[in-house]
Amino acid sequence: MQLSESLTLLRNTLSSSICAVLLAACATGSPAPDQTSALQQELESRLLSELARLGKDPDRVVAAAPQGAGNAVFNLTAAVDDPDGPGGDPPLGIDLSWTARVVGDYDQNGEVGIADITPLGQFFKGSVEYDAAELHEGFAFWPAGDPLGDGSANWRSAAVDGDGNGEINAADITPVAIHFGERIDGFNIMVKQTGETQFSILPNLLDPFLSVSVSLKSAGNGPANYSARIPWPSSGSAEIAVAGYDNQSSAAAALSNIVSVSGDPGSPPGSCTADLTVDLNTGQAPLALNFGLGSSSSGAAGEYRYVLDSGEGGARFSFDDAASFPLAYTYLAGGSFSARLAVVCLADGLVAFSDPLAITVTDPAEPGLNVSGHVWQYESNPELGNPNEPPKNPLEGIEVQVFILGESTPLMTVESSSSGEYLFPNLQLDSSVQLLNVKISDAQKDALLPLTWLPAEQIVLLESGVENVSVKDMNLLATPVGG
Repeated sequence: MQLSESLTLLRNTLSSSICAVLLAACATGSPAPDQTSALQQELESRLLSELARLGKDPDRVVAAAPQGAGNAVFNLTAAVDDPDGPGGDPPLGIDLSWTARVVGDYDQNGEVGIADITPLGQFFKGSVEYDAAELHEGFAFWPAGDPLGDGSANWRSAAVDGDGNGEINAADITPVAIHFGERIDGFNIMVKQTGETQFSILPNLLDPFLSVSVSLKSAGNGPANYSARIPWPSSGSAEIAVAGYDNQSSAAAALSNIVSVSGDPGSPPGSCTADLTVDLNTGQAPLALNFGLGSSSSGAAGEYRYVLDSGEGGARFSFDDAASFPLAYTYLAGGSFSARLAVVCLADGLVAFSDPLAITVTDPAEPGLNVSGHVWQYESNPELGNPNEPPKNPLEGIEVQVFILGESTPLMTVESSSSGEYLFPNLQLDSSVQLLNVKISDAQKDALLPLTWLPAEQIVLLESGVENVSVKDMNLLATPVGG
């Protein structure tokens, strides 16, 4: 028996079996609520059988990038942003758009697995409309409509039509089994400028520490559409493609269709340097220190992006202005950390990484004191003599400091959270300390002038044996007095 005949027989057998379970679903194309569970169970059973036939153990499949030409993105487009047209200033950038292509990934979470049976059941007996192949240079599986507009639902259905025959049925179990375990963490953007012989991978300009140019995102109920803005090439022309990338196997899917752009040449690439400094690299937790930019590239706000990796297992912080440094930072727990700085030169997409900076933090001998409180802003100014306060809302990002009363150097500086709460954790204090001063920092008050704090600071009396202390609220007026 020929391979094609075997596949046809398999598909017919699967479809017949499922229809025997759900005659109404096959007749109407819409399973009744009490039939949904039976359909899901039957589809999953068939997937496990198909995996066994292919010799795959679903619990031991090794991760891999999507395999084969069918997993290449096919609808990449590029729009040049050039307000003054040819002969003027260089274009401002390139806007890319594409739809993910991972055959068998029916739930669009970036990985082919058992969970993809669920959307297969949801779309079961549905249909997909494809454009005529001659409209797309012979490509036969191009869903009709605009994935960002009127064709959104059709493109979503196409993601579940694994065999591309226009019908969503039992035969679409086979692509899941074939591609089981294939996955991506996002997409790499590949750029080849005029005069270059190979594509180069554009770094992730939001977080250069990531392995992909654009991270995987949730697709929701629509097609998995992606967009990215990239810098204009200095040569004035380039070829661009994208490819899914799997970080676990360090492998990429097939390259997408290639798009070409051309226009006025941009500025030659500049130098991009990263140099992370610190004023204190060892001490007891909580260790408060200040990171600096050293000789890193710097300029006007928006020309560079600075991404700091604290070395605490993915804790990274991004800033668009060199004025954010020196940056006060506190390591709350003991350990050995390797901090690094990435500098993104946004004009040309270059990225530089600093040398690792070793930070050693020792654990305190015993638990310290936790001091917490809230900062708020009134919705309207309180009335003098009225005991009833107006409503107030939490303030996020307010800089608060704690001092031993009478001293000028803060023990710690923190920022309030989205709930308005701030926390000074694990303060190591001598037993002779009885009074603390918690206050809004002078820099914070200056930044919010002429608004007024009521009050801007609180005195805290420490009691013996108490480990957690709550500070009275600090409130900001809604409008300046007399405003």
